[in-house]
Amino acid sequence: ARELQKTAQSGRAVILISPDLSELISICDRILIMFNGQIVGEQAAGAFDFQALAVMMCGKIEAPLV
Repeated sequence: ARELQKTAQSGRAVILISPDLSELISICDRILIMFNGQIVGEQAAGAFDFQALAVMMCGKIEAPLV
């Protein structure tokens, strides 16, 4: 995680793919949820809602993109 943060702080983009929401929330500045090849939700750091992200991962709702 520390190496990913150093890379991001240097101005480079980092794409992290993980089914572990706790890991994503602890590392990411922004989380995009994809389901069936479509982006169905997006949340920014400081506004992460674990329950809403989990529901979006199941493809049950679509959240407006921020």
